[in-house]
Order: sequence, then C-alpha cells, then structure tokens
Amino acid sequence: MELHESNPVESITTISYDPLGNQRWVQHYLGIDSVGAIPASIQVDKHGGVYVGGTSKIS
Repeated sequence: MELHESNPVESITTISYDPLGNQRWVQHYLGIDSVGAIPASIQVDKHGGVYVGGTSKIS
C-alpha cells in the first residue's frame, strides 16, 4: 500500500529482475479511475511471462 498525504491508495506494483538481480521494468496499476487495486495472486509461466490477478475498486 502506498500512502499519499492522508489518503491511502491501494495499488499493484510488479517488478521484473534479470538473473543477476538487475531491475528490468516496473509496472504500476492503480485500478479503475485510480481508486484502488488489491492483488490476489501472481504466476510466472515457463516462458517468463508474469500474470498478476486481483480486484479493482470502483468509485
């Protein structure tokens, strides 16, 4: 959870690292209308694809 002033914002952040531990990329998801997202699961396939599942809040 990230905090912005007095309003907490729930978000999903996924970070990819190479085999040496160097960061490749970062992806942030704040949900629909930036209201919030709650991560529930993460899976990696045999090709290195990353799948993040969760829910979004609607204002």
